[in-house]
Amino acid sequence: MCLKIKRSLEKAKERKTMKYQETREKVLEVAVKCLNKGLIHGTAGNVSMRVPGEDVVIITPSGIPYDQLTPEQLPAVSLHAELLDGEFKPSTETPMHTAVYRARKNLNGIVHTHSEWATSWAQAGRAIPCYGTTHADYIYGEVPCVRNLTKDEIEEAYEKNTGVLIADYFKDLDYK
Repeated sequence: MCLKIKRSLEKAKERKTMKYQETREKVLEVAVKCLNKGLIHGTAGNVSMRVPGEDVVIITPSGIPYDQLTPEQLPAVSLHAELLDGEFKPSTETPMHTAVYRARKNLNGIVHTHSEWATSWAQAGRAIPCYGTTHADYIYGEVPCVRNLTKDEIEEAYEKNTGVLIADYFKDLDYK
C-alpha cells in the first residue's frame, strides 16, 4: 500500500477515534451534571448523544453509577441498539433512544431523567402548561405527555415502542 494512502487512512481513523472520545466525554459530563442536580437518582435516567457524522450513539450504561465511570467505559451502539463498543452493557432504554434517533436525523442528544417532580407529573398523564416566562423562553406552549402504551406494545418491546411513540408524536411538530 502506498505510504500516502496508509497515512491518510491512519489520520481518518484517528479523527474517528477523537469524535468517539469527545462524544463519550460530553455524555458523561451531562450525566454527572444531571446526577448532581437531582435530575437522575442513582442510575435511574440516562443520557445519549449521536457521534457527529456517524450512525452511532454513545449512551450511559445500565446499573453503573455515573460518578464512577470514565468516558472510555461508555457503550457505543448502532441506530438499531446493537452494541458496537464499550466496556459495559448499554442502558436498558437504548431501544427507546435509538428509535427516536432513527426518526429524527437532526437530533443529536437525549437526556432522559427521573427527577421526582417530572416523574410525578408524568404519572398523572398530563401535559405541563406554560406557567411562566422561563418556560416560554425554551418551549412555545405546553410540554406534551404522550399516550400510554397498549398492552401489546408493552409486551412486545416497551422500550422500543416508547421511542416509536415519542418519535411519532413529534414527527409533524416543529419541536425547535
